[in-house]
Amino acid sequence: MAIEDFDKFCKYAGVNPTQLKVCIERSKGLSYGQISQKLNVPRATVNDICDRCTE
Repeated sequence: MAIEDFDKFCKYAGVNPTQLKVCIERSKGLSYGQISQKLNVPRATVNDICDRCTE
């Protein structure tokens, strides 16, 4: 199900899709700026989300 519809999977799992995408991209080694551009979200938002990501 996750592969077919990521947003639907996140809804059923009770996870914010944007937060999950940011954490995934950060774990791949992307910088805050790269994530911000890739996901089209403000850099400050990426920074706040990454502060909450568990490593």
